[in-house]
Amino acid sequence: MVHARFREILGEAGGNGTVQLTHYQPNELRYTVESAKGGVVAFSEIYYPGWTATVDGKDVPVGRVNYVLRALRVEPGKHEVVLEFRPSSVTATSAVAYGCIFLIFAGFAFGLYRRFRPSKA
Repeated sequence: MVHARFREILGEAGGNGTVQLTHYQPNELRYTVESAKGGVVAFSEIYYPGWTATVDGKDVPVGRVNYVLRALRVEPGKHEVVLEFRPSSVTATSAVAYGCIFLIFAGFAFGLYRRFRPSKA
């Protein structure tokens, strides 16, 4: 059952096909999807904001079905589906962390300079 919020992007569920997981990493999943009619593909992972999907390299929206599962719409034929977890919060946190590391090293370098600078005799 397609969640009402995602019905516009997913349409109604239906159709047959095969889905095979070809590559697994915690933040990247690759599948081969084959379907004669196309339709909604439901994955056995929990829907969570921050997951993005591409079908044959083109961005597609990720929806939710059966209250908790991720899903997306595919056209008829054989496709490569890539699901990636790249939330903006991780990017922002990384930027802050690298900025702080830079400030720590800059402070350390300034301290060394002040400690060992040539005296003005």
